Amino acid sequence: MSVSSVFGSYEKIKSRRRDIPDDYRAFPFPLATGFGVTLGERPEHGNEIPKVAVLFAVHAGDTTYRAAKPIQVHVYRDDDLFVAENETLLVTGTGESAWEAVEELESNIVHFWKYYSELDEGQVMGDARRLKSLYADLLQEEE
Repeated sequence: MSVSSVFGSYEKIKSRRRDIPDDYRAFPFPLATGFGVTLGERPEHGNEIPKVAVLFAVHAGDTTYRAAKPIQVHVYRDDDLFVAENETLLVTGTGESAWEAVEELESNIVHFWKYYSELDEGQVMGDARRLKSLYADLLQEEE
């Protein structure tokens, strides 16, 4: 695939994203399972079958941050709590409902975005360097 076709595809995605309402969150859509368990609950044999949420924007307090690219979140029930996690960003959220877990995850994403943006390159090493790079262009505060 040529650079111009990749750039053209990205521009098409950006233009279509303007049609998505600011408060839209694609959450959750069902996945097909053959395990006979309720989707999003941890089966007894320990394999996790998560629900998937896709965040185009992240909300923390009264502020909305537009995601540079969609953030995929896995949501599942663990005992009495719901857990929302993104393994790439190494961030989780928990709550008594799936929505509470996602809201806490959003708050944590904003926290780490701000945290890593304040660190100099010399202050991070190892996986923190990778995370600083991932968080660097992840969000943009909406005006």
